Amino acid sequence: MSLPRFSVRNIVPVNLVMIAVLIAGCFAAITIRRQFFPEVKPDGAIVRLYLPGASPEQLEDTMAIKVEDALAGMREVDEIRTN
Repeated sequence: MSLPRFSVRNIVPVNLVMIAVLIAGCFAAITIRRQFFPEVKPDGAIVRLYLPGASPEQLEDTMAIKVEDALAGMREVDEIRTN
């Protein structure tokens, strides 16, 4: 027996299945978890500092130490490496 023939001959079970599918869809639409910005926990970050024409010592004195001090004050930071 084909599906269209079954649907025409057995109207009540087909309508009950349709109502069950609609109720399940409404329930899923209401309870689904939606987030515009999902929660992300990054493992690390890289900060690159550029100062064209400066020596490594100047870059360390003017920028790197300040960035390290600012990052050291954050409790989420476990490790700081400077190259």
